[in-house]
Amino acid sequence: MSRNKRLSILTAAEVEDLYGVPSFNESYQRFYFMLNDKELAEISRIRQRKYRCVAIALLGYFKCKPVLLNPRYKSMQDDLVFIARFHYRDLTLAQATYFKDSSGESCLFLLDDLPAELDYQHRQQVVNYLYELGSQFFITGVDKRDFESLIKDGKHQMFHMEHGAVI
Repeated sequence: MSRNKRLSILTAAEVEDLYGVPSFNESYQRFYFMLNDKELAEISRIRQRKYRCVAIALLGYFKCKPVLLNPRYKSMQDDLVFIARFHYRDLTLAQATYFKDSSGESCLFLLDDLPAELDYQHRQQVVNYLYELGSQFFITGVDKRDFESLIKDGKHQMFHMEHGAVI
């Protein structure tokens, strides 16, 4: 049989239905992208959050359709946004990463009273992430000691303000 006389058993729509990325509403997203303890432990071993989101999406797709999929980013985009919001509350950082990856430009951040919101370890993670993104950022806080070890290695300037004036 010649190559151009290929036998088609399934229509294109049937192939897409079998092997395409499933389309979920929000309740199905919550169901399929929910992680049990074992899955969460494995996903946590992935270092970069964007790859964690992709892994969660692929796992959710496999739970729905136990076939190997090779989806394009565009077909996964809505699910990745949902996963980032659902599993990682700090979507702003995920959006900044996406913006940097797609445009090559960095964002400007204002982190108001960061020491009041996060412990030292998590503050350090946020600051390191912003340095990795190449972002410019302003952090406000009450106590200078909260910042000295936090930004000691990075290029920075520190301002002291009282009653709305830089001193």
